[in-house]
This record gives sequence, structure tokens and C-alpha cells, in this order.
Amino acid sequence: MKAKIYILLLATVLMGTACERTLDFVETEEASVSDITLNAIAITGTPLKVYLSRSYPVNKAPTVKHLDEITMYGPLNYGDGGTVYFDYIFWDYYKETAIYDAELMAVVNGSETYTFTLSSDSIGFKCDYVPREGDHIVLTAKHGSEEVQAETTVPAKPQIEILGKEELGENPYREHDGMSFATDSLMRLTCQINDKGGEQYYRLRVREERSNTTSVQYNDDPPIFFSFYFMQDVFYSNDALFVDNRLNTNFGGWMPFFSNVFDNTLLTNGYTFTVDSPKIMKYRLMGYREHYIGEQYRGKLYYAPHVMVELQAITKDLYRYLKSMELYRISASDEFAEPVYIYSNVKNGWGIFGSLSYDRHMVAYEK
Repeated sequence: MKAKIYILLLATVLMGTACERTLDFVETEEASVSDITLNAIAITGTPLKVYLSRSYPVNKAPTVKHLDEITMYGPLNYGDGGTVYFDYIFWDYYKETAIYDAELMAVVNGSETYTFTLSSDSIGFKCDYVPREGDHIVLTAKHGSEEVQAETTVPAKPQIEILGKEELGENPYREHDGMSFATDSLMRLTCQINDKGGEQYYRLRVREERSNTTSVQYNDDPPIFFSFYFMQDVFYSNDALFVDNRLNTNFGGWMPFFSNVFDNTLLTNGYTFTVDSPKIMKYRLMGYREHYIGEQYRGKLYYAPHVMVELQAITKDLYRYLKSMELYRISASDEFAEPVYIYSNVKNGWGIFGSLSYDRHMVAYEK
């Protein structure tokens, strides 16, 4: 009988040690973890920017105040007063949660030291350092008696090739997940990833973009020009590379079991796959404008649709953070779902400090 008990205890210990604990959220009176949240991604070729804020228990978090509507008059509303509906968070909330008076320092490769200043838009801190492939960055933030630290090593640039493109008139994703892409075509791209081997982590972005410019003239007044930028980040693929069986619910237009964040488990050098990117209709968000303006006021309309394909090589920490966010976003509104812990690599605090490099291509539509 004792032998059976010992075996059971041993099995219990083994099961406990096999589970990976991402983040410990147990709060005790003696807890020394700072409430500083640090978020930053070091991107090759882009000056480093860091965001600092306070983390709060649910019962102590500041109230988020929303502005839901505003009434507009004058030329921007075509002369008639009208109500515009949107969701806008008051600046007071950011003033309560953001940290503006911290001291930040980045040490690169153990020798280069950079200090940060508050950005001109008062959102985040900036410095002159531009990340490079292979750089090891240690980031330290001090606020009063609190200090948090995180580090990352910028991965090498990945490589993706566009082997072919095809514009399809039949779009099977026209109505998907309650979203209408208001388009009758899509771009199908054949791509190839040249993986370098070893332990690699990736995120693929496939985004349809276009710009629209139009002008409106009232009586003899000078014309008013309006410029718009449109983009659509959701894309689709049936390739096994993008399958994540944990994501059993669709979200924001993304199909169930689909993730654009993956490792190189399935990749062989020269791995080929196809992706579909729905085309944005040129009047998708401008139909209301033509309805009010009328044909006689319509000016020149310009758009040049294209698809941006960007393969990002990301750090393991950033990979784990993005995966935890994918799980969180599909379970946040499910009261029966198990809690999802957001991955953090910030010592003595919360948040994520990751890095990435990328290979980007622009693919124009034929028309």
C-alpha cells in the first residue's frame, strides 16, 4: 500500500514540474513587485520608444471616461449640423495612468549608453538610439524608489520572397465573422520563407493599403481637399503554418484556429505557402460623403491599392507575449473561460520588452 502512495506522490510531483508557469499573479502583503508597466519593442531602423504606465488591481483601476458623440457644424459637415458617433477616451485617464517623470536608460552591447526624454506628444519616452541586428539592449526605468529592468537581443533579418500574385474576382471572405470587406476581389500571393534554422520565431503581416484624395468646393470658395488612408490587416491562409488549435473562436475578422505568429517547427529552407488579402473597395468609407456632397461637388479621387507583405523575426519573449494576447482576446468576454496570464519579461514589474527585424515587400494591384 505504501508503494502505491509513493508512486502517486511521485506522479504528482512530476506533473507539477512539467507545467510552465508564465507569470505569478499572486498578490501578498509582502509582495515587492513594482506597479510599473513597461512596454517597448526595439525595431531595426526605428528609434527606440518606451511606454510607461501604472498597473492597478481591478478594484482600484481609474475609471475610463468615454466621449461617445460630438456635433459638428460648418464645411467639414457640409454646412449642416450633424452628430458624429465614435469612441474616444478622455485624456484625463491617460494622465492618471501614464508615467511622465521617470528616468530611463538603455545600455547597448554593454558599452553604449542612451538616455530618454519625453516625446513631444507626451506619449512615451524617446531616445536617439536606432536598434541594429544583433544588438543586446538592457533597459532600466526608475520612478521614485521603484526600478524595473528588461533586456532583449535584436534578431537577424528574416527573408521572404514573393513568388507570384493573382487577383481573384471571387472573394470567399466577402462576409466573414460578421465583418463586410465591401470588396469583390482579393490578392492571392505565393510566398516563400527562407529559414536559417535553429530556434526562430516569426510574425507575418499581410496588409492591403490604399490612399484616397478628394476635393470639395462650395460656391466660389477655394476647394477643400480631403486625404484618407485605408488599410486592412486581416488575411487568410489554409496553410498548416498558421494553425493554432487553442484559438477556437474567431476574433475581429480572423478565422478560428488561425494565428499569424508562429515558430519554425514546420519550416524547411524554401518553405512555400499562399495567403489571401481582401481588397478594400475604394468607396468603402466614402459612400456617405458622396451621398451628401452630390455629383456636382465631387473632385478628383485617387487611389493606388497595394498589398504590404512583411515577415518579422521576433524574439522568444515577444512570441510568448503575442501568443498570450491571442488567447486573452478570445477569452476576455467568456466568463466561463480559464484565466489567461499575459506573459511578461520585465523584472520587478510588468509588461514586455521585445525586439524584431523585418523583410518587407510592396505588391501592387494590376488595376
